[in-house]
Amino acid sequence: MKEVPYENGINQLPVNNGTLTNSGIDLTLNFIPIKTKNFTWSLGLSSSKNVNKITNRQGQNPTWNIAKSGTYLKEGYPVSSFWVFDFKGVDSATGVPLFNIPTASTNANVIFDASEFMKYAGKLNPDFTSGPSTPISYKTITVSSRAYLSVGGRKLLSPLYPVEMVRSTPNEYNNLSKYLINRWRKPGDNAITDIPSLPQSSVSYVDIPSGAIVFGNQAQSSIESPYSLYNFSSARVVNTTYLRINNINVSYTIPFHIMSRMSCKTATVGYSLGNLYTFVNKDYKGVDPEVASGSQPLPKIHSLNLSITF
Repeated sequence: MKEVPYENGINQLPVNNGTLTNSGIDLTLNFIPIKTKNFTWSLGLSSSKNVNKITNRQGQNPTWNIAKSGTYLKEGYPVSSFWVFDFKGVDSATGVPLFNIPTASTNANVIFDASEFMKYAGKLNPDFTSGPSTPISYKTITVSSRAYLSVGGRKLLSPLYPVEMVRSTPNEYNNLSKYLINRWRKPGDNAITDIPSLPQSSVSYVDIPSGAIVFGNQAQSSIESPYSLYNFSSARVVNTTYLRINNINVSYTIPFHIMSRMSCKTATVGYSLGNLYTFVNKDYKGVDPEVASGSQPLPKIHSLNLSITF
């Protein structure tokens, strides 16, 4: 968004006049380690890496909601960069989350740029992706598998304190995370946990340095619950590295001398299993990456197929 003169009838206008540098590499490899009369083992690898950096953003980004979203634009940083609140632990006496947030008296830029009072967390896009595959054939039987590898990148876990409970003590109608079992419960628990206590209506709100502001379609209040800020803090940032086994397929081609008796040229019977398993970074604590970010998990898919050519 860019500020425009009032005679245009609006205060701000979407303008695509920023600049960035972008480079990358795509690599595809296919080779056959073993090949005999009846047995063949092949390996395939398709990989990509992209590097970019914003060189001119043409405008300020004052709201923290934009800064934490991955759509924030800042010179010298890559596309999909995001910022979070710098979490410094829980209050030893109350369990309320605490943050390092500079004020205008120490940094005048916090009024205009949310990244000045937040902490750089990385970028949503991975550093490197790859899709390895390995088909193995023995006579008329073929077993193949495909996987997806994503390395690097960062993201925020799904909010630990939903909107409906940040202003009041939770009740039986709230769907809460199991990790709240390990929350702060009594004075001194900050030595054994960094998960805040349950919210209470009496908790003081935190001042937002840039204050109340409307920027594009984003409205920001001048104060915010510390529990809302915790959801988008450095305590909730994880490395997004994972390896997903996309599918395993087994097929059997019925010999021609059998199919010719049925007036068929070829026939193949197969079975495939999709989304078999995902190996995730330890920060996810075994949870599927989609679930950890608040999305629905990918289901396992079983498929039987029969292909006949006459």
